[in-house]
Amino acid sequence: MADEIKPPRPSTSRVGIKFWIIVQANITGYIILAVLIWIASKIGGPFHHNLLICLLGFIIGWILGTLASPYSKSESARFLSLSQVISAFVSGYLISKLDRFLEETLFTKAGEVQNHAWIRAGLFAATLLITTLIVFINRTYYQAARTN
Repeated sequence: MADEIKPPRPSTSRVGIKFWIIVQANITGYIILAVLIWIASKIGGPFHHNLLICLLGFIIGWILGTLASPYSKSESARFLSLSQVISAFVSGYLISKLDRFLEETLFTKAGEVQNHAWIRAGLFAATLLITTLIVFINRTYYQAARTN
């Protein structure tokens, strides 16, 4: 039912309401990313380290968003095999090392919480999630709008 609503400009009439969903998701997502970069500049530690953590979350989020929203059946098959390789690596190697890494980076030797490390972990997670969402919405809604 929502697909029947037409935007005011004829140049976007083929895309319809999905155009506005894409625009809204991008504007909101990029505002959130800008806020995350601003937060990265205000928290302790070197800014370039914080920015690198945000960039890593952005890149991984972009990959995850792309893998989650294939355009075609052939792309879906390729993504499925690529996802299987990635999940085998993550589950076999990374998870086995994750426990030690988290203990070393998020806690001191005395077992106290390192606040800056947790804030950076939050920056990484937030950047990863918002980028995954932006890419997923763009790829899913744009493809659905093109086929309608």
